[in-house]
Amino acid sequence: RYSASDSSLAITYSTTPSEQLGPLSCLLNKDNGETLIFSRRADIYFVDSQSGKITRTLDTHRTPIISLSLSINNTLLASASSTAVHVHNLPLASHTVLRGLPPGEVTACRFHPHFHTRLLLGVGSALVIYDTAKPSAPLKVISMDKAEGDHGDIVAIACSPFSKTFAAVACRRGFLNFLDIEKQKAYVWDTRFTLHSDIDWTRLYNTLDLQAPPTGLVFSPEGIMLYVGTEDGKLLHIDLRALDKGPRTITISDTGEHITSICIQVRAWPDD
Repeated sequence: RYSASDSSLAITYSTTPSEQLGPLSCLLNKDNGETLIFSRRADIYFVDSQSGKITRTLDTHRTPIISLSLSINNTLLASASSTAVHVHNLPLASHTVLRGLPPGEVTACRFHPHFHTRLLLGVGSALVIYDTAKPSAPLKVISMDKAEGDHGDIVAIACSPFSKTFAAVACRRGFLNFLDIEKQKAYVWDTRFTLHSDIDWTRLYNTLDLQAPPTGLVFSPEGIMLYVGTEDGKLLHIDLRALDKGPRTITISDTGEHITSICIQVRAWPDD
């Protein structure tokens, strides 16, 4: 846990090597940061961030979990392994298995920030969109294949906090795609679109070459920055107002270990 007041770090939760629970991954927070959610292998753990105690465990998967996502109202938790996606109704303590997945491995899942039942999945190189209230089949499937070459499987998905249709999709071979999930085509901005007056939307490209394999992707709360984690332990800051300058790079791991998760607090509190 990081404290902005004195720039200190404290361990919230840890295990001993003898417990052999596997590596921690897919970190989320809810209840204004009071509850942390993460996965170890095929199980999901809920931890009280103050006491460090496990308060709840979900064990519906048979294979390791590769992605977690909370709905905008914090009532639904999506968990994905490479072969299955489960949607957990947290208040009802129940879950649903999504059906009709296209061929390929599931590589990412992300709830839409504007619709609490809209779930976006990466399945191979396809973006798959579900209404979790109708789990029998996807609403649509959008291919990320490009005429100029294969960008690889999807590894991360992020939706704009302001636009209901703008999404960014990071692909394994180091490419970041911008697209309109309603029009099913690459997003082409024009000067009539003004979420932020200081951004020149005509300079937003359809695809960016990150020059590194990505592992995670998230928008800043105000929607003008993208943060990308990489396989070699770096955090890329991409300013949508200055794409021609390239990303700013911060080294997180001096030994080159990959970034497993990125989490941004929407509001800064004095003691957080």
